[in-house]
Amino acid sequence: SIEQHTALCAESPRAIFEVQQDRIDKATFEGMFSPFVFKRDKASYHIFVSYRQGSFDSLATAQFVNSIDGMILSDGTSLNPFYDALSLSEGKRFDVEFMRGMCNSDIVVPFVSMDALKRMLDSSNISKVDHVLLEWSLALHLEEHGAIKRILPIFIGPVTGVGTGMPTMDNLFTHFNADRDLPDEVNQVTHERLAEFCAKQLPHLPPPVGKTVRKIVSEVFRFNSSKCLCWDLAGTSGHGAPRRTVSLDADAARAGPAVPTLHQQIAQLSNNTKAFLRIFSMCGKEVTTVLESVLSEPKSVSVTTPVAVSVSGSGDPCQQLQDMMAGDTTFAQYIPIVNNLRLTPHLIFISSEEALVKAGFDPFHASVFGRWIKDQWSA
Repeated sequence: SIEQHTALCAESPRAIFEVQQDRIDKATFEGMFSPFVFKRDKASYHIFVSYRQGSFDSLATAQFVNSIDGMILSDGTSLNPFYDALSLSEGKRFDVEFMRGMCNSDIVVPFVSMDALKRMLDSSNISKVDHVLLEWSLALHLEEHGAIKRILPIFIGPVTGVGTGMPTMDNLFTHFNADRDLPDEVNQVTHERLAEFCAKQLPHLPPPVGKTVRKIVSEVFRFNSSKCLCWDLAGTSGHGAPRRTVSLDADAARAGPAVPTLHQQIAQLSNNTKAFLRIFSMCGKEVTTVLESVLSEPKSVSVTTPVAVSVSGSGDPCQQLQDMMAGDTTFAQYIPIVNNLRLTPHLIFISSEEALVKAGFDPFHASVFGRWIKDQWSA
């Protein structure tokens, strides 16, 4: 960003380098340009993107992610989204991986569209695992217990005309009513998958309550996201007004009787679709604004645990952890100690020595503590 570049220039006259034809090794390059080198971190994420794969929703989500991925934030870090195409690893259970990714995210962004809801509307699917419903259920559970900071839905109305190059969007709320349209029963197999994950990966949180499909979607709808109503961004009023396309050029329409060539017509239709998809870049900007606000808030963790352990003083955290591990401290008892050290319990539960290093521990103590957690967990 311009701000980041200006800050670098202000720090030192050597902040700008003429690379030209010089061959610079990786370590030197990263040292010189580290604020601009995006290292994808799989231990924690800023934004978790939840969507239903489909012809339009996949396009919209890709546009959204492309607009935010690697963006330099005000604290100098690169924005790291969890997006299945970028974040899932080969050879691992994708459902466990995306749930872990959500647990290690600051904000969850569900793409709420008619295509996302369509499968939930069909009562015959109530006995099948619905991974979008699973993501939304976990997001609600984490938000309720303070393990994520925001749920910020992007609402997408029914879209028509994408294939013709004249896309339009209606107001979702005029076409869909959760209380009227959704089954008022629990998708038991999806809930069982959620409960299994939480029992193994989030034992410090209360078990999730089985909610009906109707209740889950209704709760997602209650999260304020007034600047991510895509039909407003696409050019409609959001109140059932007649639809209109985004990118028709009024000047071109008044240009006169000249008939465009077939190539020009195809190019115009393609440009219409590209302009229409830019509304999801606008959503990316709004979500990033919220993220910056969230990251500037004082860090606090509210996790209730059955056992309380007092830690006296504010001494060296590594020494406190060593003292704790030398005693008979149980897995559950370590959480209040971690709270006292201003770390993030759900991050350390799920991940890694890398997460501990990011929290401020040297590699040796991160390795020792990481192994101790795994031993306690498996026991």
